[in-house]
Amino acid sequence: MKFCPTCNQQNDDSTSFCVSCGAPLDQVAPAQQAYAPPPQPQAYPPQQQAYAPPPPQQGYPPAQQAYAPPPQGYPPQQQGYPQQGGYAPPPPKPPGNAMGVASMVLGIIALVFCWVYIWNAVSLVLSVVGLVLAIIAKKKNVAVGAPAGMATAGLVTSIIALALSAILFITCTVCICVAGNALTSAFDWAW
Repeated sequence: MKFCPTCNQQNDDSTSFCVSCGAPLDQVAPAQQAYAPPPQPQAYPPQQQAYAPPPPQQGYPPAQQAYAPPPQGYPPQQQGYPQQGGYAPPPPKPPGNAMGVASMVLGIIALVFCWVYIWNAVSLVLSVVGLVLAIIAKKKNVAVGAPAGMATAGLVTSIIALALSAILFITCTVCICVAGNALTSAFDWAW
């Protein structure tokens, strides 16, 4: 039988490592030799402390030493191959650009509706709302440092839709008024 030099656990002669703590047993002689207990630490004379802690205050219990469990597990192994790195974490998600997308969609819808006189008033409202959303989205993206491409596209489409809607609304309204006056004067002349 072999005894572990670290934890004094009895092991079989065929084992190379301690069953309890995992320390190598190769340098340990078999159990037929006399067992020698590990040497006891020598008592040294107390040294004078440079700093004395203050006495404990009344009402508080004295501080206790933290419990340290005995070491367990396998002994440190030789360094093998370096550990391979895993996958990198995904890049951070950019801030949402919902307002920029909404302003671009409203600008495109306003561009489509501005050509029909009946829907021209709706186009005016949509282009104004798209313009406001584009300005807010562009300011937020610039402040965060995010790309502001959608907000810029919404701003451009909303401005173009607003200008076309206003021009076509005024033009169509003037044409309808002139045509109405011409018809009225034509009917007055005929009577």
